[in-house]
Amino acid sequence: MSGMYAETALLSPSVHLPGADQPLWRDKLSQLLESTGEGIFGIDMDGRCTFINRAGAEQLGYAPAEVLGRNMHELAHHSHADGAHYPEQLCPIFNAFRRGLPCRIDDEVLWRAEGFESFPTPPRDDLMAMLRPIPEMIDAARAVREAGYRTAILTNNVREWGSWRTRWDADNLVDVVVDSCEVDMRKPNADIFELTVEQLGSPIERTLFLDDFPWNIAGADAVGLQTMHVADPVIAAAALLDRLL
Repeated sequence: MSGMYAETALLSPSVHLPGADQPLWRDKLSQLLESTGEGIFGIDMDGRCTFINRAGAEQLGYAPAEVLGRNMHELAHHSHADGAHYPEQLCPIFNAFRRGLPCRIDDEVLWRAEGFESFPTPPRDDLMAMLRPIPEMIDAARAVREAGYRTAILTNNVREWGSWRTRWDADNLVDVVVDSCEVDMRKPNADIFELTVEQLGSPIERTLFLDDFPWNIAGADAVGLQTMHVADPVIAAAALLDRLL
């Protein structure tokens, strides 16, 4: 049986996962999601499903359209294995993204439409192999660094996808890499922004942060970072060069 995996954020400036309301999300990411046998879904800050692949919907006993927009805790995580009520405020998945904390779970259950299914293993690394950097953003990152700016990748990640750093030669692309699964903090937690700026050695008010999730932008704004919301990575790359060079 294939696994089920819930992802709240996996981001870096070199890979774009646009907001759930953007057509680009559905068009470009759908092929990736449908190409794996793992069940994968994403949720917004209210816990509503923003995307789910067919494998994930089938494992829950639904069609994808029946899951989109639904509160995932109410839909599939509402009860413990013994049938006892599982309050949303105690859900480790929801608490992880709402508090900006890391979370790995392999002993929970997700309820199907007609029964229950145990929460299996996280996705295999072959899913990560299918992701590809965006050339325009990579080129912009190199150009900005060559112009004398110190640069960083700040990513919300899971340990099972740790190979991205080697695959994309991230340590040679930027000056600093801050991976949430290595520092036990996640965006939009203020501490991870402050850690990144500290490692960059630049004043926080003179540091520009790019991200495609509005709540991460809001978190960066709250600590005093300059921000740029990425709705389209190609457009954002050009805007970055115009702004800094």
